Amino acid sequence: MMAAAITVMAVLPIFGYSVRHLSNITADLERPLPIQTYYIYDTTRNILLLLNMIKNDWLKPKMIKERDVMIKRARMARIFTIFGYFMMLGLGLSAVAIMYTGVDSFLSLLVFHVCGQLENLKIRIIHLDKFQNFENTLSQSVQNHIRLIRFINIIDEIFTLMLLGTLFYLGILFALNGFLLCSIISQGRDLSIPRLTFIITIFVNAFGHTCVYCAVGEILVAQCEGIYQAAYKYKWYNLEPKKAKNLMMIMIRANKSLYLTAGKLFPMTMSTFCNLLKTSGDYEWAIGLNRINLALLGVWPKNIETKRKKLISNIHTILMLNTVICGCYIPSIHSLFKVWDILPLLSMIKDDWLKPKMIKERDIMIKRARIARIFTMFGYFMMLSLGLSAAAIMYTGVDSFLSLLVFHVCGQLENLKIRIIHLDKFQNFENALSHSIQDHIRLIRFITIIDEIFTLMLLGTLFYFGILFAFYGFLLGTMITQGRDLSLPRLTFIITVFVNTFGHTCLYCAVGEILVAQCEGIYEAACKYKWYNLESKKAKSLMMIMIRANKSMYLTAGKLFPMTMSTFCNVSWLIEIVCHFYSYLYRFLI
Repeated sequence: MMAAAITVMAVLPIFGYSVRHLSNITADLERPLPIQTYYIYDTTRNILLLLNMIKNDWLKPKMIKERDVMIKRARMARIFTIFGYFMMLGLGLSAVAIMYTGVDSFLSLLVFHVCGQLENLKIRIIHLDKFQNFENTLSQSVQNHIRLIRFINIIDEIFTLMLLGTLFYLGILFALNGFLLCSIISQGRDLSIPRLTFIITIFVNAFGHTCVYCAVGEILVAQCEGIYQAAYKYKWYNLEPKKAKNLMMIMIRANKSLYLTAGKLFPMTMSTFCNLLKTSGDYEWAIGLNRINLALLGVWPKNIETKRKKLISNIHTILMLNTVICGCYIPSIHSLFKVWDILPLLSMIKDDWLKPKMIKERDIMIKRARIARIFTMFGYFMMLSLGLSAAAIMYTGVDSFLSLLVFHVCGQLENLKIRIIHLDKFQNFENALSHSIQDHIRLIRFITIIDEIFTLMLLGTLFYFGILFAFYGFLLGTMITQGRDLSLPRLTFIITVFVNTFGHTCLYCAVGEILVAQCEGIYEAACKYKWYNLESKKAKSLMMIMIRANKSMYLTAGKLFPMTMSTFCNVSWLIEIVCHFYSYLYRFLI
């Protein structure tokens, strides 16, 4: 399925065949992308025109006061952008970190668990003479060794192709970025601190990632060899022939080292890397982090007993598969755990933690599980800094860009207002008035283009926020009145979503209100100017600004209603009515 998807979405567009739907009215037919794309703004409108206007406004000569006003408005737009960026850090970071590190940390959990079991087996073999029933202890040790060999083989069969692909990818990335780094340093072109830091970071990350894979495999090999050494160093020559013969079974099996492989081609060891370059509570503690990570994605393997649980699990998985931000990682992880049955490994781990054991054996298992937990947490936090920026930029990019456009045009309107107020201070009145009229027409066109581009996006966003606000408010009221499933984390989450939705809607309307206020300021400046003291011809020319500014310009949501604070108050009133309706409906149903 992945190969077919890559062929359709990536290979065919190279030869000019793009998969597109005729029903997609937002598609940009002039610049088709390889993958079917839906836009949240009108692509028929060239947004580059707005950027050129902004550039011209900054480059043209201006008074110091006008420049200060533009800097003030631009600073407000930057604050909106930075605020939106950091607001999304906490929301997108966890998802990206879990998606990227889930499989790697789970592999480390499996390897370190089996290493702990091998170390316990080694201790048991060394102290065979201290057990009362030698034959029974030796028999259990042989069975345990066979079980661990099967455990390692299952791990290798599941992860071998993933390790091969990962090593090839990291190797190519390491080589190409190393070549690029050498080229940049030797040629001296396009050499900047941010670019150099980025390349070195990828370089070190690829190097370290490969080293960690091989180090985990090396630890497994060392533990397997420890079993052979323990059996070999045991004083088997002092045993009876029958007992010594039984001990030879472990020696023969342990003589061949077991290791993870990459595509069954080469072992994952440090030599390969060098050539290339308590009871159930303990069980819960050992696998807790990994289960949380993978359960969120819907791919944690479990014994599903009823059809209802199976249906819920399938729906959960389907929803995660269709999440846009997880589109690349979830199918891979889902295929990994659903195609190959990894449930026996989890059952073995659970049995190892639940069965009776010596204190020393339990300490070894905790030691290995702690290392696996460190790998999980390290991988999780390592991905925070990498995935955070992308998630924040994707979510806040359009909103912050809209605020940039609005605050820029507000600055230009404020400059125009100042210019109209001080028309009498210009040497050439007619020329200054002519420039003001042209500038006003240009700004009206600027606002019209903004509205046409973002009107549908604002409509959809407001409907989404309104529905979310109403339903979460109803859910909060239901939880408080019934008192069921009421916990502090859940209550905090609902209130956070509630306040965030309310604040986001308020910000949209506040930005629109600022724009309306600036447009009205132009009309007020023209009316308050002493036009009655001017010559009739000059006063008539000034009337053009008054007539155009008499009608306020504002952003609209779907061309239906303006984005102003009065609209926000009306929407809040409407939501209040809906909430009251839900409360009455709830009382009626009860």
